[in-house]
Amino acid sequence: MRKPITFLNCSLGFLLAGCSTMSPEQEQRQAILWEAATQCSAGKGSLKVERIDNQDRVWYTTFQGGGQDVSAFLSCYREQSSLKLKAAGLPLRPTYK
Repeated sequence: MRKPITFLNCSLGFLLAGCSTMSPEQEQRQAILWEAATQCSAGKGSLKVERIDNQDRVWYTTFQGGGQDVSAFLSCYREQSSLKLKAAGLPLRPTYK
């Protein structure tokens, strides 16, 4: 049995779609940071990049024995993200420790 689409269902769908959109600058920023993170995690099989949040913090998972890769990854990510954002003319945000 099919349910009719109600006004409430449509309104909720539009609301959720509107909340999840990013500006073109935010999308560009996320793409640049993701590129930096994946570049820096290459060759580090014990570290997996999960996501980049809205404050430019990188979320990652380390697997057994991956602790030694974390400091090298984070150092690389800070450097590469800074260089790539500057090259794109995007502002830098403060780093979080």
